[in-house]
Amino acid sequence: MDIKDLKQVSQNMRDVFERAKKSSQNDNPDYAIELLCDLVSNAPGLLPARELLREYEVKKSETASPWNKIKALVSGKFSARKCRALIAENPLDAMRCCEEHLTSYLFNRPLLEVLVDAALAADANFIAQETLEVICSRFPDDDVSRARLLELNNKTEVSAAIPQNIKISETEPADLIGRHLLSKEDLEQAIVQLESELAENDSFEIRRQLGDYCCQLGLYDKAVDYFQSLMEEGDDFDPAIDKYLEKAMLARWNEEIVANPGLTADIEQKKFEYRLERAKNRVELYPNDSRLHYELGELYFQDDSFDVALEEFEHAKENPVLRIKSNLYIGRCFVEKYNFSAAIEPFVEAINEMTRMEQEKMEAMYYLGKVYEELGMDSKALEIYKEIYRSDISFMDVASRIEELCEPISKVLTLTC
Repeated sequence: MDIKDLKQVSQNMRDVFERAKKSSQNDNPDYAIELLCDLVSNAPGLLPARELLREYEVKKSETASPWNKIKALVSGKFSARKCRALIAENPLDAMRCCEEHLTSYLFNRPLLEVLVDAALAADANFIAQETLEVICSRFPDDDVSRARLLELNNKTEVSAAIPQNIKISETEPADLIGRHLLSKEDLEQAIVQLESELAENDSFEIRRQLGDYCCQLGLYDKAVDYFQSLMEEGDDFDPAIDKYLEKAMLARWNEEIVANPGLTADIEQKKFEYRLERAKNRVELYPNDSRLHYELGELYFQDDSFDVALEEFEHAKENPVLRIKSNLYIGRCFVEKYNFSAAIEPFVEAINEMTRMEQEKMEAMYYLGKVYEELGMDSKALEIYKEIYRSDISFMDVASRIEELCEPISKVLTLTC
């Protein structure tokens, strides 16, 4: 399978890609993921769409609630078997099956492993390589996947984004800007060329591209140096470059975890503290950016710093696009603070704004039901659980909650529940 860039696909596909980017910028990442999943399903070799899809999926999965993670992992085991059964007949169908289910939660190892096998069967080594990188990054103790990735990296037939009949050494430096390279040899040659050009013609774009290529090649120290130089020399703070720098720093720490698994807990703490520091800095520089407040609130919530998280989500909810998610977090913060009565209003507000009975709404209703139980309002809790049950009988433990609440209520009311 050949790698494609945006110039090699139809105008309609390019329009869909741009809509996906715009949707994410407008705080609608789920729609962006849906659009990009359709793109990679129809054009699996379209690398820009695949890279952007993974970026959004990583962010969504890292901030997923525990309930969503558990449900996705449980259903993923069954989905993986379904997708694997498709490989022998049509590996592309198996890839589409995997991509569809991974949009719910990316870090689902059984599904990722099926995607690797399907990609290899479809002669899409670069997709297998990218998927193994996700597995190894998320599960650093997976020696089998790491060995498979190393084997793929060493194969000369791994495709590159530049056509096979064009040598990197014969490509103009300007034409390397924005190019997607996969093979180690191409990346090394591109870095040599761009560094040579940089010595004669200092350029923001060249340094940014060098940082990106170094990061891909695992030269994280050099990548950090390039991105830091861009941050230090720029007249204005650039959140995009700051994100590039953060990505390189986190990748460097992930490499340390692989080399020193006994220090995983300490390094993970360093990673979190760094992410928190960068998020606080972005909010200080852009205090009116609701998305940055929301991202900082998520980190505070992960750190059990619920009071300051509440402040950030109160800022974020001023953005209509972020209002539902912010209210859900506000309710959860109050629950964690055992202030159950204060949690009712934000949960109800969020639920009332969600028109369709989907996963997110059922999760919010479940939280509200648990709050009602804590306040001794069992009749209201039972009403909530029944509504969820009518839409999804297997959601969480609503069936057992209904059964547990039904008997005492029916005794009080002398009615059947």
